[in-house]
Amino acid sequence: MKTQASHRSSKSAWIAVTPAADLATPTSSTHPSSPPIWELGGEFHWVPTEPCGAGRDILPPDAVLFGNGRQALYAVLTEGRRRFGWRVCHLPIYICQSVAQAVRAADMQCQYYGAFPAARESPHWPPFERREEVLFSVNLLGLQRPDLLPPPDWPNENRIEDHTHDPWSRLAKESSAGYCLVSLRKTLPLPDGGAVWSPLGLPCPTPGAVIPRHATAGQQKLAAMLLKRQYLSGMEVTKEDFRAWQIQSESAMSVRPVSQPLPVTASMLPHLPWRRWRAEKARNAAHLTRRLRQVLPAATIEPNSRDILPRPAEADFPRQCPFAVIVLCANRAERDRLRETLIEHRIYPPILWPLPREAARRCPEAANFAARMLALPCDFRYTPEDMEEAAQVVHEFFRIRNVRNE
Repeated sequence: MKTQASHRSSKSAWIAVTPAADLATPTSSTHPSSPPIWELGGEFHWVPTEPCGAGRDILPPDAVLFGNGRQALYAVLTEGRRRFGWRVCHLPIYICQSVAQAVRAADMQCQYYGAFPAARESPHWPPFERREEVLFSVNLLGLQRPDLLPPPDWPNENRIEDHTHDPWSRLAKESSAGYCLVSLRKTLPLPDGGAVWSPLGLPCPTPGAVIPRHATAGQQKLAAMLLKRQYLSGMEVTKEDFRAWQIQSESAMSVRPVSQPLPVTASMLPHLPWRRWRAEKARNAAHLTRRLRQVLPAATIEPNSRDILPRPAEADFPRQCPFAVIVLCANRAERDRLRETLIEHRIYPPILWPLPREAARRCPEAANFAARMLALPCDFRYTPEDMEEAAQVVHEFFRIRNVRNE
């Protein structure tokens, strides 16, 4: 991917700048534009599709599209209640709360088991006891090891797997679960979309139409994506312009009524070059994890303290493709200061996810992880040079902290 030169304020002049790729817009005398804006992270901007049909096999042939991932889960659970008598859903305690919202909307009882990305041991899988139970497992942040599979006492038809954070992993392709699902807009530049398929060939629920409420939310997200592309191209668009649409869209995304995705989403899918994008993401993740371990002083990477995920012994690039590179800080205060520093340099690391008080009480290890983690984006929008810049910002942050502590 090609990059173009840009300039930053003097505040960050100590770092060489390599902007994110493919954002230039031709200038003209009637519509002048500024140089492209460099930033790393945040929600996707609009990315043109490729006419070659590079994404024809982006999903299994029997996959059913939904308006979003939480609608897909809700529909599967509702189908499971009707067809199999499901009443209880077992969830990992470290989970996005919109997932729990979908489970409750399906009138299912939530039971939580211990599982979080930094754990060195297997999740604390619940035992299978009754046919009315269903086990929901997640490839959290795309970091799940192949040996951490659900125990064999769980019947396949009583399992649902969420592969949102790496939809094309070997775990997803070789799954034997009753149902698999993904939230497409988390890993692809789409305004909406979720999908469900059944490796066992079980009947998949199907939404009837595009619901007006969902269409409004999706259109708001699409507007945000288009505005963000203009912003990054140097046109006269402010961050507040597209952030307002992003926030409105996210607040309007609902669990029900279940909807089809926007027609533009379904039409784009066959033309998204997912293989190349995933390879570029794995390349970026490999580069960033390696550089972070080189630039951070060795003393800062200690067991149960600061860490980088995936760990060297567990990384398997490019077969493994993490959702992001995770920096674990020593404590919440250090994490928050590092995040502020990164944002000052136009690097926007999400926190995935703040846990409710009850979850924190039941699993202190997961709450500790959530309080110390930052997710550094490494997807196909960026180059190894962009990863280098992020690593240098992290390096400088810890260098200054070490100087102050001496």
